[in-house]
Amino acid sequence: MLLINAVNAEGRPVELYVKDGKIAAVGQDLAALAGENETVLDAGGLTVLPAFVDLHCHWRTPGFEYKEDVETGSRAAAAGGYTFVNLMPNTKPVCSSAAQAAMVEQKAAEVGLCGVNQTVSITEDFDGKTIDHLKTLPASVKFITEDGHGVQDNATMARAFAICTQKDITVMSHAEDMEISPWDYRLAEDIETVRNCWLSEYYQTRLHMCHVSTRGALDAIRMAKLRGAPVTCEVTPHHLWFTNDTCDYRVNPPIRTADDVEALVEGIRTGIVDAIATDHAPHSEEDKLKGMAGMVGSETAFGVCYTKLCKQEGLPLELLVHLMSTRPAEILGLAKGQLEPGFDADFVLVDLDTPYTVEKEKLHSKSHNTPFDGVELYGKVCATIKGGKITAEVLEKALKKFVEEIEKAQKQARQPKTYRGKQSIKHLVQQNAAINNIEVTDGNIKSFQRTANKYGIDYALKKDTSEQPPRYLVFFKGRDVDVMTQAFKEFSAKTVKQSERPSLRQKLSRSREQAQAQHKEKVKIKTKDRGVEL
Repeated sequence: MLLINAVNAEGRPVELYVKDGKIAAVGQDLAALAGENETVLDAGGLTVLPAFVDLHCHWRTPGFEYKEDVETGSRAAAAGGYTFVNLMPNTKPVCSSAAQAAMVEQKAAEVGLCGVNQTVSITEDFDGKTIDHLKTLPASVKFITEDGHGVQDNATMARAFAICTQKDITVMSHAEDMEISPWDYRLAEDIETVRNCWLSEYYQTRLHMCHVSTRGALDAIRMAKLRGAPVTCEVTPHHLWFTNDTCDYRVNPPIRTADDVEALVEGIRTGIVDAIATDHAPHSEEDKLKGMAGMVGSETAFGVCYTKLCKQEGLPLELLVHLMSTRPAEILGLAKGQLEPGFDADFVLVDLDTPYTVEKEKLHSKSHNTPFDGVELYGKVCATIKGGKITAEVLEKALKKFVEEIEKAQKQARQPKTYRGKQSIKHLVQQNAAINNIEVTDGNIKSFQRTANKYGIDYALKKDTSEQPPRYLVFFKGRDVDVMTQAFKEFSAKTVKQSERPSLRQKLSRSREQAQAQHKEKVKIKTKDRGVEL
């Protein structure tokens, strides 16, 4: 695969050449490297970044698949620009064994959209006391956590730290003293953060503090790092965005004060905060009404963080890349998170300039519990590439649902809903909308006309130049559902089949021969000027 016409985090033109799932070259004028029948993606000026890595995520498998499962979690992650996530063990049964962890990882590999690491519980079945299973964990298990609870007994936690030092395992801490949290959640987080940082320093055990949310906890982590403790920490997008005087959505730890948010942003500026993690926590509507804490976050994370940190706080995009890609990959020990030769060819194309509005019903997660519904953000993820391949499975499934929607509309003899998005037919398929009136971008109109004319679809066009690039409003005068289904399946297949020209924004494809010819012509001119004959 060759990616062309992209810009990097610094806004400079860049091309990527991918071979065997790895980044082989980064620079400009790389067309000569592409072999026969290789895909050439024209990014259309979009920004290319390393794909995101999530240190903290819940996919609810096994036991709570009505909230989320491996497939829907994978689709949500891919839609949000993630190619690897670290899963928490608070499932049913609790993940307390390497065998159960391997089962979840294998399911994710079969889906193929997002890699995973499944963590194991600190105490067996979250009983708060038993840690014998830690002594027999194989080398494949690198992270343990009691997420959602925290280990309350000091002696048990101290012994767990000692074992993890011997076995080279990282402890991930949900900091909450559950005897204190019912009446003072701030103190509950701060006091357990101090305890675990001291244990990390004492035993020199790698410690990762999850979803840090208070100024006090961050101060404790800062001091621990200064004393030489091997501690890292993460913050979440929702703790950066909301304050408790503007949002009462229930999450754990809770939404904090404006002073806490200021401390977290300052911690990012000064380098105390290592990473941003989503704490993607799907719940059904019924469970949220019962008071369950958590929100989905995979698909909104980059937009929230780019809008808050880069647009509002003026932080550089390169720093956000470090927080969401580079540093999380380093903590997990992955060859990801950097657009450099030798790293996994996992990258994401984002539109930094066009605002979009979060619509919870269009999220790919099985659950739609989010307080970001209706919020306008910048930094829309347009495509995610994992191992040099576009995650096309999502589009194929969406296309099937799209066809079913049309057939359902015909049977019920009702008018299909109007779709008024401003992307191409690919976007129409992704959103599973039935066809009435649609808008087609200027770059796709000729391809649309060829397909429609081939199948005799009667339509009228009205050009709209109020936006750039121009777009066409398409009015369908008649709708033979069977004919239109076949026509749009053919049109959309160009965006689904990786062996054909994929569409990303307007027309995200260019033939390898054309790109290679242009490169050779440039080389020929340069060498001729220097008196060298090719």
